[in-house]
Amino acid sequence: MKTKSLLLLAALMSAIPACEEKIPDGPNTEPPVEEGYKIAGTQIEDFRIVYDVDETEGICKDAAMALRKAIKEYAQTDVQLYAHSSRETEHEILIGDCGRKENGSLQDGDSFDWQLKCVNGKLCIEGRSNWAVMGAAKVLIDKYISLNTNVPADLELKGSCRNAYIFDKPAGTNLRLLDYNIWAYDKSTIPAGFYADGVLLYDPRNENRSRDFATVIKCTGPDVFAFQEYSSAMSERLEPLIVPKYMRCITSDSQWSWTPLFYNATTVTPKKVIYKLFEGAWSNSNSKSFTAALFTHKESGKDFIAIGTHLWWKSESAQAGSDNARLEQAELIIAQAREMLGSYDVPVFVMGDMNCKHASSAIQAFVADGYKSAAKDASEKKDGSRGYHSCSENGFAAETEEQLKDVNGDTAIDHILFKNCENKADVRYYTIIHSSFTYPMSDHAPRYVDVTLR
Repeated sequence: MKTKSLLLLAALMSAIPACEEKIPDGPNTEPPVEEGYKIAGTQIEDFRIVYDVDETEGICKDAAMALRKAIKEYAQTDVQLYAHSSRETEHEILIGDCGRKENGSLQDGDSFDWQLKCVNGKLCIEGRSNWAVMGAAKVLIDKYISLNTNVPADLELKGSCRNAYIFDKPAGTNLRLLDYNIWAYDKSTIPAGFYADGVLLYDPRNENRSRDFATVIKCTGPDVFAFQEYSSAMSERLEPLIVPKYMRCITSDSQWSWTPLFYNATTVTPKKVIYKLFEGAWSNSNSKSFTAALFTHKESGKDFIAIGTHLWWKSESAQAGSDNARLEQAELIIAQAREMLGSYDVPVFVMGDMNCKHASSAIQAFVADGYKSAAKDASEKKDGSRGYHSCSENGFAAETEEQLKDVNGDTAIDHILFKNCENKADVRYYTIIHSSFTYPMSDHAPRYVDVTLR
């Protein structure tokens, strides 16, 4: 009987989970209980985001929204946004020049320099340009917010966005196409118009502008881009800065192309490339031409056609026959696209400096063939302003109110057109870059579309 009792007791003991007693072996090594994400010692929920609303591109607002989204995702806190003209409060994240006494410590330097700094309990996100502000915001997100790392009260971090990809594609898009007439200034001297009272405002020589063009490409990260007025002299300076990520489409034609296409070798692959020079009197210095290419988008496996061009430049009043010359050049592009579409049923994108307005016979020839304009027909966001300004050897200036106010793209001369996108692609966003640092680089503003390939 005693043996049975012992066996029963052993069975009951084996059914009870073992409980190991913890013996203290020194200081408590368990991680402390988190009190939440902090900036300069203050809980993130006590802050609000304040952004500069005066800069023309709205990039400070975009940076504010990106920051708010990251804080909500990683710190589980919804921080509210306010314009810089709002009432000042104790705890603020300041994006751009918000007119607070804590602003303004980043004075001199390169256009793409930025600074993150805590001052009087506020977090200042500043840059020498609005692009630099976006670059700083992305660094804050990557180095602190996404890692749930508290921002110290003595934070003072400086950097540059020259080599950073700072403008992500909008959610749901997978293709970005950029167009840019870069102004062929190949001289070795700086024109007098780029000085004011003996002070150099900007150096437009190729060795300097090439760095800035490379920055535009790296910051926007297009999959394909088209240049106009692209000289071999600029090529020697620029391409070493962007290859091997970005490569120029090469054809068997030995003639130099002033209208090349470049592609991001990590995202797309060229399958066929065609170059056509507009011959005769309507192609000054052989600079008017087009380059067409069939590409495969690696991630989606979808094909598309991109064509970059530069049409004849003089007005009809300056030289009779100019309008008809542009029409004939447009018809050559239309014919080339039709030929390619006969073999490949894919979306077509035509972009370039057309030197004519939307109502011109050249653009209307595209419209009659089924092309749409990104300035008018992008499905979610479009910038219909003119997108060009004064920039020549006589000097440069910002875009005027007159050049900015055309919201329909009717008076623009640079165009991104698209065709055969039904059920294949959605051209969703059309963006023109209106930044002070691009004004002395060229008289044309760079522009891009964000597309969903299906």
